[in-house]
Amino acid sequence: MNSKLIIYDSALTSNFFYSKVKGLLEENGAFTPSADGRRTIYRKNDPEQIIIVVVDHLNLTTPIEGRSKKEEIDTISKYAVRLRNKCDVSFFMLMQENRNSASMDRRKAELTECSSEDIADTSAPFQDCEVCIGVYYPLKFKLKKHKEFPIIVEDKMSDFEGLRDRYRSLQLIKNRQGKSEKAIPMNFFGEIGY
Repeated sequence: MNSKLIIYDSALTSNFFYSKVKGLLEENGAFTPSADGRRTIYRKNDPEQIIIVVVDHLNLTTPIEGRSKKEEIDTISKYAVRLRNKCDVSFFMLMQENRNSASMDRRKAELTECSSEDIADTSAPFQDCEVCIGVYYPLKFKLKKHKEFPIIVEDKMSDFEGLRDRYRSLQLIKNRQGKSEKAIPMNFFGEIGY
């Protein structure tokens, strides 16, 4: 199986998104009318081929004239659902958190982990997705520990000072295929460059 990476470095609009993804699908398959002529069916040239579209990131969407940013993101999300269901293509839509996700009120209530309410600009991509994963960085909130993992340790007698910036937690916020509301502890080595 051949691997291929295509990068489009351009302003993201719903029209651009739909035309580029549909063009990619037409290169790798065909849209044909159903037997009754009431719908269109997509068939891949290679049934084993996996097509993944990554949007990095959705919050950089440029609205088409007459639309708000929210409406434009919602339209892209709607197109992604339609193409996912019809063409068996997977989408990874990267988004940023709202700024108020780190508010003092949430810190005082110890509610700093990622949640569905934290997604910036619109909730449509969250509603439309199969799986939503957040990346949580407890050192940002100066937490001493997270899920029993030491983040900041005040022990001056040894070199071990907790995991600090080496720790991230993947937050499984939504999962239509199984369990959600899970935290998966991860090591993070930023100096590697990945």
